[in-house]
This record gives sequence, C-alpha cells and structure tokens, in this order.
Amino acid sequence: MTRSSDKQNGFTLIEVSTALIFVGFIIFILAATTVNIVRSYNKGIWLAQINQAGQQMNSDIGDKARYSGVAVVQADKRRMCINGVSYLWNTQKDIDNGQLGHNVYSDGTPIRLARIEDKNGEYCTKNQQPDAPGKNPNVRALLGRGVAIQEFKVSQATGVPLLTVSMVVSTEGANRPIKAYTDHTGNINIDVNQNRSDSSWQCGEWIDKNDNKIVDSLDTFTPAKNQYCSFAEYTFTVYERSKI
Repeated sequence: MTRSSDKQNGFTLIEVSTALIFVGFIIFILAATTVNIVRSYNKGIWLAQINQAGQQMNSDIGDKARYSGVAVVQADKRRMCINGVSYLWNTQKDIDNGQLGHNVYSDGTPIRLARIEDKNGEYCTKNQQPDAPGKNPNVRALLGRGVAIQEFKVSQATGVPLLTVSMVVSTEGANRPIKAYTDHTGNINIDVNQNRSDSSWQCGEWIDKNDNKIVDSLDTFTPAKNQYCSFAEYTFTVYERSKI
C-alpha cells in the first residue's frame, strides 16, 4: 500500500514579514522623493514669479516715472499710480492680520501685487476694487499663491526729484523669511514690528508657538538653511524729470 502526500510549499511568517518591510521601505522612499520633487517644482514657479515681479516693476518705474507726470503714492492705502499704470499690494503681514482695506479683488481674494492699466489713475483717487485678472484684461496679478510681499516702501525725496521703491518678495507660509536681529547677548530675536535698523530678512526655522500662522513675539526663529525658502530684495531709484 502506498501513502500519498498533500504537502505544499509556502512562505514562512518571517519571509512574509521581511517582504512586507521591504515593500513598505520602497513605498516610503518613493513618497519622500515625490514630495521633494513637487516642492522643488513649486519653488521654481515661486522664483519665476519673484523675478518677474522685480523685472516688471523695474521696467514700469524706469520707463514711466522718469519721463511722465509725478507718481501718485498712497503708502497708507498701499497704492501707487504712474503714468497710466496703477500698483496695488498687500504685505504678508497685512494678509495675516486681515488688514486688507480695499486691496482685494471683486471676488474677495486678497491682492498680493496687482498691476492695472489705469489711464486716469483712478485707483489712486477712488477706493476702487479691481476685477479678478481672468475677468479683466487690464488687471494682471504679478504674484500668486505661494509668493508674498514681505516689505514694500515708496518714498519721494523732498526738494529732489527722486522716487525710490524698495520691496522684499519671498516664498510664504512656513517657508517665509523672518526679519530678525542679534541682541547684545548673541541671541536671535524676531523683529515683530519690522522697524529695527539692525534687523534683516533671513531664511531659517520658524516655530509658530501659537500655531496661528502669524509671526508674533512668542515665536522663535533660528537662522538655518531652508531649501524651500527664498526671497529677493529690490530697490529702484528714478530721477523724475517732470518735477524739474
């Protein structure tokens, strides 16, 4: 009499566990790589916007303010009108604190930096709100999501026909630069009001203590390399011939 056997070969529990760990490790590596690729791609888009905004401002201020009528500047309303072109802006701080004033598009979206073909300079004489860029060909958003103005200053010298525009454009959110200074003990402190002469914009690790996405006195900042943080500082000075 012969006895038949139904024994079948299979995987042991250790082999299955090892295979699952290996597959999980591969998935983790692929996910991390994908996230880094997306972030790098987004940073490329943000840098393009930063450079484009600087070039457009330089072109407008250089060509229009130099040979046209005197620029109308409303620093408190964050508006500037030069020879048929109006600029409206909000800083990151304005957006964070909800201090937008009339600088929002007609659909309620906050303006970051908008360039408007405005023949009569009405945006500096009236509290007009522009249509969204897609609805009005005369309205162009120079900055979109992911990029913000950290600082924007316009000054006109007294007695001298000079117009100076200074701005800092950067990535936003957790990748924003922080204006900080070093005190006499060597500690790094955040310049919350952004008005100290010894502070400067720096990339690094910002810890939002209140988790409110607003830079305040309770937060901490450590200068460090942040591959997703980027900013550019622009200063344009133009001789306004029309004032002569």
